[in-house]
Amino acid sequence: MEKDVRGTVRIGDWKLMRFPDRPAQLYNIAEDEQELTDVAAKYPDLVKDMFKTLFEWESGLERPRWLLQRKFENYDIDRMDQYHNKDTKLNKNNNIKLH
Repeated sequence: MEKDVRGTVRIGDWKLMRFPDRPAQLYNIAEDEQELTDVAAKYPDLVKDMFKTLFEWESGLERPRWLLQRKFENYDIDRMDQYHNKDTKLNKNNNIKLH
């Protein structure tokens, strides 16, 4: 079962959607208004830049009391940087290993 979108950012014609349970999706909404073709794999650097923009904005928001401690807030940024690094590999436990 897929979960809902965790966050979305739009820059120009590009729209990035972040999910808690699967990789982000990237669409060029000028060419694909219905968002049928995910082009995230084709533009990994753009995905990374848009993720950073989204996380920087989220980091500036006032934190609800129920959220985790602040020490965990940039974990997603670091994880996505490693995910999109071509020199990374996931092991059986989904831990990222550099080789």
